[in-house]
Order: sequence, then structure tokens, then C-alpha cells
Amino acid sequence: MSVVNTFIVGMPKAGTTSLHRYLSEHPDTCMTEDKEPHYFSTDLLAEGAVLHGFPKYTRYPTLEKYHQLFPKASSKKVVGESSVFYLFSKAAATEISKYNPQAKIIVMLREPVAFLYSLHSQGLYSGNETEPDFAKALSLESERREGKHLPSTVHFPSRLYYRDHIRIQEQIARFVEHFPKEQIKVIVFDDFKDNTETVVRDVLTFLELDPSQMPNLINHNANTKMRSQRLARIIQDPSHPITSVSKRLLPKFIWKRGKVLLTKINTDHSPRTPLDEALKKQLRREAQSHVANLQAYLHQEGLSSVDLMTRWGYSIDNNLQTD
Repeated sequence: MSVVNTFIVGMPKAGTTSLHRYLSEHPDTCMTEDKEPHYFSTDLLAEGAVLHGFPKYTRYPTLEKYHQLFPKASSKKVVGESSVFYLFSKAAATEISKYNPQAKIIVMLREPVAFLYSLHSQGLYSGNETEPDFAKALSLESERREGKHLPSTVHFPSRLYYRDHIRIQEQIARFVEHFPKEQIKVIVFDDFKDNTETVVRDVLTFLELDPSQMPNLINHNANTKMRSQRLARIIQDPSHPITSVSKRLLPKFIWKRGKVLLTKINTDHSPRTPLDEALKKQLRREAQSHVANLQAYLHQEGLSSVDLMTRWGYSIDNNLQTD
């Protein structure tokens, strides 16, 4: 039986955490406390299973387990979850459609180069990435596609195929193929950041919720990084010897509280060093055609009228032109 009727499908680092929290404050919603179940990204979960030898990161192996994330579903108008790699997944749109073809889909977009740099930063924080130099991480893509230089804690290998993530038009097209366009809402991160109240009211209207019930509009997912990568690996890798021993010896609730406390202690909220200008320019050249394709597609399908080329500085930045 379909229980969930609303999915925030990504992109990562485009405001999904904040929107999820805002929606969770509305009295007519039931949003998961666990924001990233990724139950329907079966291809990405399979990648992880192949890499690790077992479904290490499949936290909800059955639909019954997944539905336990929504204990108040029967009394709420909107029942939703947010899994930021559903958009990237090649299987999620199909699987969600099979589960609930009436579901509403929210897509959040961010300028590709800023997104990639932020995705790399988040990967370092979460243990999915171990190469601290962004340029070098990009250069490792081809070898990682061959199974080399993969961190033991990466959830699924293709998370590290950075350039695949900016094929956004193809990702959205998968959802358009399976859902009527009136069930799809596209939000540009710049609008969400600069006009948060207006965008949130628009989302509430899209979900047929009372827009007068506004949440506390604060940023719920600012840039973070780990102070110690060694401690981060102990916290994040279930197979690490210290982690394995601790989980065997300590009661489950003490281990969970200790993990949360250690993560907080090890988290640095200071701004990240700006992206190297030469690398930024190179990546924007690579991304320009993807942005043009995305804009044309969104306009053609009536999903957005935003001029992304201008908004993100691709059509007016002459420095992007090949010398």
C-alpha cells in the first residue's frame, strides 16, 4: 500500500535539508526523522552491496521497515521523505512511480560547479570521500570507475564520479517520463536562499497545505567539515576495529549517543576555502552545455521559466569562451 506521497529527490547541497525540516514543522505533515532512507535508489544500493560484499548501507531492506519511518502517516495530509540521490539514481524514478504514481516530486537545483565543490566537501565530512584536494579527486574519476582509490566508507562508487552528477537534464527527464508535470516542482537554490519565505509558501501551496502555517526559517545544513579525518573514519566506518569493539561492548543507546557527541566535537563549521579560480573556470566551461540543455528542457516542459544561463553567469561570462 502506498503510504508516502511526497519526495524531495535532490540535488544534494541545494537546500533539501532545510526544506525537509520546514515541511516537518507543518501540522499536516509527517516527514521522516531519518532524512536519507534512499529506499527506492535500488541501483545505488546494489552498487554498495557489490563493493562491500553485502548490502552494508541498506538500512530498510523491506517495505515494511521503510513504512515504519512514518508512524503518523494515517493522520497527516502530506507524508514525505528526502533522499538527495534519488535524482542521480537511474532507478529511483521508476521505483517511486511503481510505488505511488500519484506522488509529488520536488527537485532542487544548484549551479553545477558550486554544487560539485560542496558535494566534495560533504563527502569528506560523511566519509564518502578521502581525497581532500578537490582537483585531485576530480582527476581520480577514471581510476575510480575501474574500482581503484575507493574509500572503504563510500556508500556507492558512482557518488565519486563527479562529472556524472551535473547531467541534470537527464536526471529530471527520468521523473518527467514517469510522473505528470503538474506533480513535479522545480526549485532553484538561489531563489530558495534569497527568497526563502516566498519559495516555502509556494511549496506549501503545491502540496495543498495551509500556507499560513509557516516554519522557523533558518539554515539547517551549513557547510561542515571534520577536524580529524582519523576520528571521522572511526565514527563512520562500521568495520573499523574500534567501532566494531565499541558496538559489541556498549549498549546500543549509549553507542548512538556517543557517536552523535563525537561527531559534534569533530565538526568544524568554518567556511571552506574558495575554489581555485583556474579550476572553477575550467569546470564552468565543461558545465556550460549542461546548463544550456537544462534550461532549454525546463522551458520546453513548462517546469520552470528561470533563465539559468543568466542566473548562474554562463551566458554573460565571456571568460568561459574557449581561447
